[in-house]
Amino acid sequence: VRPSERVRFTNHRIPMLSTPTRSSNPIVYNFYHLLAISLVQLILLDFSSTLPLLQVHTSSYPMAVDALSVSANTSTMKCQNWFVVDFDGTCSINDTTPMLPRLAALCAKELAELAEEPSQCMTLEERQSRFTELEHEYFALYQKAKSECQPPTPATTDTSNNNNSKNKESVISSLAQDLDRLDQVSNVVTAKVSVTGCLSELQADLEHTDFVSRIVQKYDEMKVGIRPHCGSSLRQVHQDKTWGLAVLSINWCPSFIAASLQPELGGEQISQGTNNACGMPIIWSNRVDSETGTVELPIPGSLAKQKRIASLRTDSSSSSSSQKGIIVYIGDSSTDLLTILEADIGILMGGSSSTIALAQQHGVTVKPLAERNGMDGTKTTKTIDGDDPIIWTVDCWSEIEALMKGDDSSTWFR
Repeated sequence: VRPSERVRFTNHRIPMLSTPTRSSNPIVYNFYHLLAISLVQLILLDFSSTLPLLQVHTSSYPMAVDALSVSANTSTMKCQNWFVVDFDGTCSINDTTPMLPRLAALCAKELAELAEEPSQCMTLEERQSRFTELEHEYFALYQKAKSECQPPTPATTDTSNNNNSKNKESVISSLAQDLDRLDQVSNVVTAKVSVTGCLSELQADLEHTDFVSRIVQKYDEMKVGIRPHCGSSLRQVHQDKTWGLAVLSINWCPSFIAASLQPELGGEQISQGTNNACGMPIIWSNRVDSETGTVELPIPGSLAKQKRIASLRTDSSSSSSSQKGIIVYIGDSSTDLLTILEADIGILMGGSSSTIALAQQHGVTVKPLAERNGMDGTKTTKTIDGDDPIIWTVDCWSEIEALMKGDDSSTWFR
């Protein structure tokens, strides 16, 4: 809590009393005892009026993992099947990162109103100016780095049936090198964003979701457009307790993600929970330190996202169930390519031409998801996709929702 927001007790001066012991005078002792309790209650009553403000600034964010617990009574059994999605551009129609400087300014404004003090923070115009300048720098550096990506050698794209496993490893290796180069650009510019302080006061941690939700509801410009059928698909997975539901994103504000998806999950309260428990939606993302505006990167890019999916596979393989679990991942950009290939069924949302071109350049097969399951919705592939590096594409969430029909969730995507 900053000095300007500290609770002051100057109006509650307790006189120095010479209190008798219980043995010397029980009646007087009990009188002083009740008086002391009354004074403490008065102090606590005054303190409670500032408690919401203190709660907003309380921060205990677990750096690597945070979770959205939508049910207090959900099972703690490890999930065998996982449905993992990116957020920006996959669940949301547009990238929400440029909205964060405005959200930070609105957080500062609301906090100042709670404290009944004028805001001493950076103005919205200053925040947006600094962020936009770095945004332009990022796009220029990204295009330069992308032009320097080298096509793989012919050996990398060997697609013979006898060499599928080796082929997938070489494809991922060459693709990872290019994606790491692009991630470095993002991380360099992100460090500059931290230096500007344009995201200070952003209440990014999941414990502040209710606070951010109120801002989203109050200001129309902070409402995030969610792709049609995305919410109903996520809700269907959430309601089936044999599937784990998670958001894996390089976004900097998990509370904003949660505030945007909470209505899509039926409006249930979202709070922190445990990792890899079925029925408890999880967010893995980056965060912003509210005091300094420093962006912290537990999920810095493509490789980190891929490793998170790999760790889910390790947990799933340790299950005692005889049926092999499925990991489905849905993303929309080049940052998602490694994660899509790591998943059992990796799906590219929206059909980004530049992302598809980068994948194909490295020997990845790209096909419409309809071909995997039959144009009429009947499944023509009975087993999980093998070692061939393949990405399935969809134009919209309705194609994914169509694969989750029926009461038997064990047949989804199989």
